[in-house]
Amino acid sequence: MLLSYLLPVTMPKIIISIIGLIIGFSMPVVATLVNKYKLNKYDREYDEDHEYKGYTSFVTAVLLFFLFYIAAAIYKMPVLLIVMIMLMLAVIGTLVDMKIRLIPNELVLIILILGIAFRILSVGFASLKGSLIALVLVIVIFGITAGITYMIRGSVGVGAGDFKLMSVIAIAVGIPGVVYFLIGLSVALVVYVIYGTLTKRLTLGSAFPMCGPIMVGFVYSLFYQMAPFLGTFGQ
Repeated sequence: MLLSYLLPVTMPKIIISIIGLIIGFSMPVVATLVNKYKLNKYDREYDEDHEYKGYTSFVTAVLLFFLFYIAAAIYKMPVLLIVMIMLMLAVIGTLVDMKIRLIPNELVLIILILGIAFRILSVGFASLKGSLIALVLVIVIFGITAGITYMIRGSVGVGAGDFKLMSVIAIAVGIPGVVYFLIGLSVALVVYVIYGTLTKRLTLGSAFPMCGPIMVGFVYSLFYQMAPFLGTFGQ
């Protein structure tokens, strides 16, 4: 279904993609600044373990190049601008969580504000009812999951930052977007766990940064779910 939005390749899409490429190169730098700020705030030391590999800038640049292209193929301004910012936040949040195992409250708050604006501008005020339903659904699902995990392992398994992030994403994508979000999140988690197990980076009971899989679900819901319902915003 997205293929009809991606083609033909037009100059506006290419320009937006190049913007994504340029911004993408700066993502590790921005994430490093966030890391230093948050570590200093919590009296934690910044060391070389918090540095990003040299190829990280290349990866984030290519990633945002393609993500911005898809966004430009589906949305028009001002919704496109909101989506572009949320995509950048998705990358920054993932990079930060990878290094300091923390999802900044500031990032969650910005996504909440942008998510509400996204819903209103793309679907209308009435869509906020769907956002509320999506929020309740996420709370129920992960509340049950946390309860079961606690009974088995003695811990809830999901950090407060993860839960807050999932909650604001539910508000941003609404119904039925939250279904696609949960599907994307689940698939990303399965892939990550399998990879981690095969490479022996994960063992039974291992803790790992959740922001990446959560953001995969977020991006999946933005691109796959919204396009069929936003024809007036398509290029």
